This record gives sequence, structure tokens and C-alpha cells, in this order.
Amino acid sequence: MRLKPSKLSTWNTAGRPSGKRGDVGYNTEIKQVEIYDGSSWVKNPTLGSDNTFTGSNIFDPAPIFLLPHGTFYSLATQSIANIANAQVIAFEYDADVELLTHSTVTNNSRIYVPTKGSYEVIFSGIADLVQLPANKHIEVWAAINGSYVTDSNTIVEIPNISIEQTVAVSWILDMDANQYLELYTWGDDTDVQWLATAAGTNPTRPACPSVIITIKKISSYP
Repeated sequence: MRLKPSKLSTWNTAGRPSGKRGDVGYNTEIKQVEIYDGSSWVKNPTLGSDNTFTGSNIFDPAPIFLLPHGTFYSLATQSIANIANAQVIAFEYDADVELLTHSTVTNNSRIYVPTKGSYEVIFSGIADLVQLPANKHIEVWAAINGSYVTDSNTIVEIPNISIEQTVAVSWILDMDANQYLELYTWGDDTDVQWLATAAGTNPTRPACPSVIITIKKISSYP
């Protein structure tokens, strides 16, 4: 990644603005990009484990631009257990997780975010009907700390047993530090399910998760 000084605010050392945490500019006197760490202007910051800046190399994009993100998925078919109740979607696997907290064993439906901000959540699932009658429905929606997100539901009809529906939906959710995200599901028949498919052969093909979500932080706010 290249930062172009002509696109940044500029100043000399004596003329630095007061700044707020995360502000970036170019110091024309020392010819370096600087970032405000919350108390002072730092010319070589990295992001520490507590999400605060310390000195290193601003042109190393890994520490500077590392944001919470991860992929979470299930290789198990998840059936609707009871049409009288909604149920959480389980994610017993995860991959490429940075700064998010998720247990694959205990409460594996929950994904915790470390910092306040807006998070993009993208969901994909394979909706399936085991047997007739046809024209059954499955739904999926988001919840934060157990409270349903308003107007977040997606409803899909499965017309017959020979058709599998790919359900894809995304949300941008504002979350506070240490809150957790869950996805809930419901169906109008216990023969409705999220279908997992094993890895294929001849030719070799990857397994198809029943459900998969990606989460990434896209912005911060005060």
C-alpha cells in the first residue's frame, strides 16, 4: 500500500494540529507520515494487542490496517428441531480469525467483537427440504447479545424436495465492544434444514458447509 502525501493533510512539526486518535497526516519537515495515537503524533506506529498504537513501521500494512475479521461455518446439517421455537445457528469451525472471539465448542453460535464500530456480516446457507409436503419455508436473522436486530429477517420458500436453495444475505451492524453476534433460524416444518455436503471426488472438490458467515469491521465511531 502506498500513501500519497499530496492526498493527506500536511504540517510541519511546530504546526501539528491537536488531532484525535486515528488522524493521519504528512509532516513536511521530517518527510514522514504521522498518526495521532490519542495523546501525541507518532511517526512510526503499529497496532498493539490492546488496539492502541506503539512505535514500528507505518509502511507495514499488517499491523497498521489490521481490523477484526473472520470466517465461521458448519460442516453439519442443521435441521429445524421444533417449529414452535427459533434456534441459533451453530458454527463449529472458523478460519482466518483476527481480533474476534469465538469458541468452536462452548456457545459456538456466538462471535464477540473487540471494539465499537460498524461490522459487515455476510451469510450463505444451503436450504433443503427432506420430504414432502412442498412449499416449506426457512428463515434467518441476526441478533446482538440475544436481542433480535430489527427488520433483519430473510424468508425463503423451498418449492420441492428436488431443489436446494442458496440463501445469501448481508447486514451492516453497529456493535459495541464485547457484544456478541448470533444468527437465528426458524422453519415451518421439521423436514426443513440447512444442508451440508461432504467433499467430492473424481474430481476432488471441497466440502460444502451448511452455513457460513464472514464478519469484518468496516468503520469505527466514537
